[in-house]
Amino acid sequence: MNFNSLSYLIFLVLNIVVYYLLPGRFRNLQLLAASYYFYMCWNPKYALLMLFSTAVTYFCSLFVQRSVWGKRRFWLVLSLLLNLAIL
Repeated sequence: MNFNSLSYLIFLVLNIVVYYLLPGRFRNLQLLAASYYFYMCWNPKYALLMLFSTAVTYFCSLFVQRSVWGKRRFWLVLSLLLNLAIL
């Protein structure tokens, strides 16, 4: 699916409509699912990279929230390094 195709325009319009129809707490999940679908249309293995990046960022953010000040920097740097390693 290319950005300049009709299928992308339909995909975009449908996602905007669904986004505004959903209650607020489900909107981020819908955007995440749409992002995964978009990247899987291009190359499915990139969706695995996105899943890994999402999981790393989510769990590191949980550890940052529960840690004392000195350890927060460690979790932040770990998250940044792992996400940069993907690139």
